[in-house]
Amino acid sequence: MRLSLLSVVEISGILFLIAFALTTFGIFVASRLQSMEGFQMIMNFLIVPLFFLSGALFPPARPGGLDEYPNEDRPAHLRSGRVT
Repeated sequence: MRLSLLSVVEISGILFLIAFALTTFGIFVASRLQSMEGFQMIMNFLIVPLFFLSGALFPPARPGGLDEYPNEDRPAHLRSGRVT
């Protein structure tokens, strides 16, 4: 899939609007709370699930070219005494 200049500009605009909306939401929540700890708790309730669901830690598919490598656990492989 090739990206054209127009699609890059459109995606950048959408990302800017999402970032602006989330920042505005954070400032709105922070202005209503009395303590910094309360704000951190509310933000963690929102950010942690989004982080785990985003695929940042566990990507849904392996990137191209990595499928040729074995799926076995290397330390367990070395402890078994097998040498490849």
